[in-house]
Amino acid sequence: MFGDFLRAFGQLFSHGRSRWEISGLLLTLAMLPVSELVVTRMFSHLIINGPHRYEVDPEGVIRSALVFFVAFALARALHHVVRLSRVRVFRRGFDNSGEKRAASQEAWSWAAAFELSTALVALIQLAAFCILFAVVDLGSGLANVVIVGAVLSVIAAIYRRQLDHQVRYLTEGHASGGTAIGDRVGKRIRDAELGAVVASLAMALSLGVVLYRALRGQIAGADAIVLFIGLRMMYSQVGNLSASAMRFARVKARLTAGPRGSAVVDVDDELDELADLTEDEELPPALPSAHRTQLVNQMLLAGQRGALDEVQRYGARLSVTRVPMESEINAQRAAEAFAELATSGDGRLPLSLMWWPRPFPGASGNWLSPLVLRQESGRPVIHQRPTALAAEPHLVMIGSILGSVQQHSIVVGTGALTAEATPDPRATYLSVRGPLSAAVIRDLGGPAVDAFGDPTVLASRLFPVWRTGSNPRLAFVRHLSHAGVPIRLAEEMDELSALVSRPQEVEGFVRTLATYAGVVTSDPGVAALCDSYRIPHATIAFAGKDDLGFVFRDYALGVGLPVLAPTVVDPDLGTVRWSDVLVSRTIEESRLDEIQASVHQGIASCLDLVTAD
Repeated sequence: MFGDFLRAFGQLFSHGRSRWEISGLLLTLAMLPVSELVVTRMFSHLIINGPHRYEVDPEGVIRSALVFFVAFALARALHHVVRLSRVRVFRRGFDNSGEKRAASQEAWSWAAAFELSTALVALIQLAAFCILFAVVDLGSGLANVVIVGAVLSVIAAIYRRQLDHQVRYLTEGHASGGTAIGDRVGKRIRDAELGAVVASLAMALSLGVVLYRALRGQIAGADAIVLFIGLRMMYSQVGNLSASAMRFARVKARLTAGPRGSAVVDVDDELDELADLTEDEELPPALPSAHRTQLVNQMLLAGQRGALDEVQRYGARLSVTRVPMESEINAQRAAEAFAELATSGDGRLPLSLMWWPRPFPGASGNWLSPLVLRQESGRPVIHQRPTALAAEPHLVMIGSILGSVQQHSIVVGTGALTAEATPDPRATYLSVRGPLSAAVIRDLGGPAVDAFGDPTVLASRLFPVWRTGSNPRLAFVRHLSHAGVPIRLAEEMDELSALVSRPQEVEGFVRTLATYAGVVTSDPGVAALCDSYRIPHATIAFAGKDDLGFVFRDYALGVGLPVLAPTVVDPDLGTVRWSDVLVSRTIEESRLDEIQASVHQGIASCLDLVTAD
């Protein structure tokens, strides 16, 4: 947690002078409650000792009272001035960094800056309070240091768990069977409150130490009162730190979700994001309103209807008042891709296909599904949402969305993400990705499926790409679920983003892969593309995250390739000698023929059912 705070500070404010300015601001913010506690100590001594002093030295008491009021006024004035200047200082820090941020990334950067400032101020205040307590009473101060250290360790552990949750939520999007928004928000609030509860228990323990020492006459009465007030102030800050840390985990997941730190935001989740981000009233008006979110959703619906002109009109409306956020731009890219697929062909009856397009603009492996179907059928392709109940026949092909299969689904090559997937056994199963997915269907009482193969491997037949060998470097492509995993690339590596949706972008991504000497990936879909084009590649798994092992095994068995265990790596990819790990594999033409035949059979079955209705 503390390392994440420091790294975020360095990334947000890269200019040296700005760092010093913002550090000064944070130190001043941190000193405000400590200074007020010092003023409180002055007041408590005036009340307790003032009557006796006034009898012998009235002028001295009056001078002490004047000093108190001056100190009180300065502390309150500084409090308001510093808080009012915080936005201006942050803006200057962003501008001085010289980094060009997309609109959505800037919004999340502001959120990160405010949460980070709250957390860092709380940590600095904890240190200042501990020093002050030790000055007032060394024994109580040392005991408090031990107690605070234990509390911070607990909050750090809760933060790390919450960060893992946030990365998983971002990966899930709104998938069927995924974590509901209410559960996501509730879990974050519960984790924040758990930290506050631990802080309250720690405060009670510290107060017990102060009470014990006061009863034994080791602490003066005025100092005991100051310690009581100070401990309440300090552990209240610990509670604030817990809440800020959980919100920071949410922001960090978004900021690190894409390559080079770009934010990946699910549009349907945007209102939930806003409810969380606007908790700080000082956030700038850089975030989208509920009206903008409604425009985005209408734009997506227009794209799915094939109304490209409407998509462009909605995009223009989003651009009228300000530069659109990156999430809005990505949603428009996806809407345009929907529209292009829905209007292609020669006017024949369209086919309905279920695929997972989120987070927008989408991942190449998922958007390859409608592209394959369009190429094989020559017909327009209409999107069937995995989370919506389908009343009409529709195809399900590429991707690990077997768990979203419904009664009217016609399955050709899709697979399960895990063995716990729950597809509808009443669906029409022509083929699945591999025997592991077939076992999932059989265990649920469905039919015994014996035709296997991921249609991803047909890509090389649909748009042939000649390997040029022009780039001697390696491409690294991570799976979406690993977006938040910190990595250090090897010197000979470039990271590529698979977040594309338009047909020309998907094809461009494949052509770019083919220019590299090899590919290192944690994405089973990218590995399948490499097998299709015979690109040397290595599959990897991150330590402690063997969450896609089921998919890798299922795919290899389904296309008749040996199952290769992914290379387990730590964050430093430079520690592996990749030339010893890369493999180039060939799928038999007969197996490709079988997979292509299954796709044609699925198209025919879907058309028969649609025309029969």
